Amino acid sequence: MPKLLIIKSTGQLQATLDMEGHIVLQTLYMLLPVAKEYQNLQEQEDDLFFLLALLNSRLLRSYVYLLHTAYKWVQPQIEQHVLARLPIPTLKGEERQYIIQRARALQAACSSIPSVVELKEKEMYEELEQAICALYETTLQGRRASYSLLHERNVDKGVTYG
Repeated sequence: MPKLLIIKSTGQLQATLDMEGHIVLQTLYMLLPVAKEYQNLQEQEDDLFFLLALLNSRLLRSYVYLLHTAYKWVQPQIEQHVLARLPIPTLKGEERQYIIQRARALQAACSSIPSVVELKEKEMYEELEQAICALYETTLQGRRASYSLLHERNVDKGVTYG
């Protein structure tokens, strides 16, 4: 069964997608999709790629770090309750498909040999990051949030400034 894997003992949110049914080590959290009726395997994979993109985004990485792991200097660890309460917008349509397509393309590019990430893959990653930020911005504006995590973005090209 396909599943998302997240590293437990780290201060940074990092996820990967296991499509081959590997055994999960104790140092990882295993996230399975909610039991629901999927029309086909493609639909289930789309959900997983959408979540994979969000979990590896700079936005959620900063969110988890700033609110949940930055104070843990000696042994940072992501707790289960943090994962259960991550702000994941529900979305259907073109925006969601764009994120899924970019996540699939990026995974395919990074999985190919040689493993060196080329400029094209970096551009694909930047496009994915922009789409995810736009998704959260739209979601927050739609709910008329009192503040936005995106207004004071202190993330630039993968480096967090503090």
